[in-house]
Amino acid sequence: MPTVPRLNHLLRMGHLVGDKTHSSAIARLYVQFQLYHRRKLYMYDHPPNPLVPIYTSPDQIETFTSRKWPPWKNKKNNLGTIVGGDWDKTEPKLREGYGTMYDLFRGDTFTDSTFYQALHEHFIDGVEWTETEFVRECFSLADDGIPNWKGYDSREEILRHCKSIDELYNNIRNNGYKSQAELQNTSPYRVLNEIGVDIGRNGKLLFVTSRHRLAIAKILNLDRIPVCVYVRHKKWMDKRKSLIESGSESGHPDLNNTTNHRSMLSYIFDTASPS
Repeated sequence: MPTVPRLNHLLRMGHLVGDKTHSSAIARLYVQFQLYHRRKLYMYDHPPNPLVPIYTSPDQIETFTSRKWPPWKNKKNNLGTIVGGDWDKTEPKLREGYGTMYDLFRGDTFTDSTFYQALHEHFIDGVEWTETEFVRECFSLADDGIPNWKGYDSREEILRHCKSIDELYNNIRNNGYKSQAELQNTSPYRVLNEIGVDIGRNGKLLFVTSRHRLAIAKILNLDRIPVCVYVRHKKWMDKRKSLIESGSESGHPDLNNTTNHRSMLSYIFDTASPS
């Protein structure tokens, strides 16, 4: 198995060459190697690559994750983790200071949320932003000096953000939904900028972050979108292994994200690094 010093050598080599594409590819390998060990993915057959998004229909993301709310905090620390227990089926605990927006952002399902309904009314029914329940509630909080949507505490900031959502919607409608790779994001952690989900014990995709893009993808009836997986339930990993080894045609998007880290990294270092 390649060692960290050899990985460091290749990372430095990429920067010295000055080829940004080469350098960013080596950086992603370096981070992948770190995650592989820090998350103990070597304990699992057919381990997923945390830096690679899975592709799924937006309609498959309806349930919210039950991790501590808001679950999008500490994204990098959660990326690629495998956790047992009941986190996928209990009511989430709220972090201090986040209770005011909880009911506006969440619902029995994603499309039942006050937030989603506002976007649906605006883009499908032509309702002005200021006439939606969500924005009215944000205005009310702002008038009381309470930071709310994106931390804004003024009507002017909220309206500017509404305009930015209009621009995002039109961009995706006219140009299609682009992955971070297609947007030429070269960061090794670029997957963190995708829509985020967890995967529960039975394989259900549980919404974590990037609600604006998910809502727009649903409203535009897009066929599939790239998604970052943060936390997988340990029981799902066991079920996933069985499905992969049985040749299941279940169609679950996480079955396509499999990497033989050991063979892949050994090949890269045997062929690309100096002897």
